[in-house]
Amino acid sequence: MRILLIDAGGFIGGLLLARLRYDGFTTRALSRRPTPPLRLADEVIIETLSPASDFAALLRGVDSVIHLADGFNAYEQLPLSAMHDEAAVRLETAWKLAHAAAATGTDFIYLIPTCIIIDL
Repeated sequence: MRILLIDAGGFIGGLLLARLRYDGFTTRALSRRPTPPLRLADEVIIETLSPASDFAALLRGVDSVIHLADGFNAYEQLPLSAMHDEAAVRLETAWKLAHAAAATGTDFIYLIPTCIIIDL
């Protein structure tokens, strides 16, 4: 079984990538930038997903998708005024990816690893 892991280079993605490899899954890892955990993947794609991404090509030969790429840490460098627009783009991207997966019969798991710290 081939699994596409989106945000495989992050902390949680790296741990999941290691576990999938240990369990014998074939992995296609997607990350916005090269990171050490990606060395565990069978195939690596360095790309930033957007609503215009070629989801058909990304899903070709994949049985399941695990999408981890929407944690709040992606917004930490943005001014508050830009967060809404960024969130809208990420949501549209995830929606299009989910629909592309459904069209091909690919399982789709959408996880949002989140840690919110409030400094009072």
